[in-house]
Amino acid sequence: MVQGISENTTKYYIKKWGIILAFCTSINSIRAQNIIGIWHSEDGTRQYEIQQLPDNRYNAVIKYSARPGDIQGFEVLRNLTYNSQKKRFEGFIYTLSDRIPSFTTVRISPTDSNLLLLSINGILFSRVQIHWYRTALVSATGEKI
Repeated sequence: MVQGISENTTKYYIKKWGIILAFCTSINSIRAQNIIGIWHSEDGTRQYEIQQLPDNRYNAVIKYSARPGDIQGFEVLRNLTYNSQKKRFEGFIYTLSDRIPSFTTVRISPTDSNLLLLSINGILFSRVQIHWYRTALVSATGEKI
């Protein structure tokens, strides 16, 4: 115990910081779940669906594509897990043409919660960044949900 601080004051601060820590942890969990849903490519020719698996991993499949040769249901992102220390998802992205996996990091843009930033290692230590945009859900009457 610190001299000049009562035991009750110490308990108060421990309790206060415990509540703050629990709140921050729950916010991280909520934020981690924000990637679930329908996203589309920057040019709008592909639509992806990100789903959470029972073991807290995430996968993304092609839901719709206007690109020739694309396969609906193809798993583009596989085994994404949330890295709470780095505040991002990590997993593998697959190309449709050769099905070779590349390590990727995925995070929601800090300035726009409707923008998903995918980063992939490129040639000679460069990083390639892909943008996916959240697709607004529309009701049968045409209203955004």
